[in-house]
Amino acid sequence: MSGAAVAPAGMLQLSRTEVKAIRKALLIGLDSYGEIQRLLNEAEFRRAYGGADLGDLAALDTGSPDTICEFALALTYLEAHG
Repeated sequence: MSGAAVAPAGMLQLSRTEVKAIRKALLIGLDSYGEIQRLLNEAEFRRAYGGADLGDLAALDTGSPDTICEFALALTYLEAHG
């Protein structure tokens, strides 16, 4: 990361450009996570009500609700320190 420096308190300092890029990547990740959840819900609905099968989507499932919390925590940190 160009322009990144370690502050005296051991806190990583990021430039505005770096914060903007990280925020954009996190938003892309959140959007992707939402789309995966939408597909998994659609597949479950179709299986339950006899709709067309969407195939095996198990590989998409993160298996953990913590994923969304990690995105939120990272965005919260950027808002507080970016």
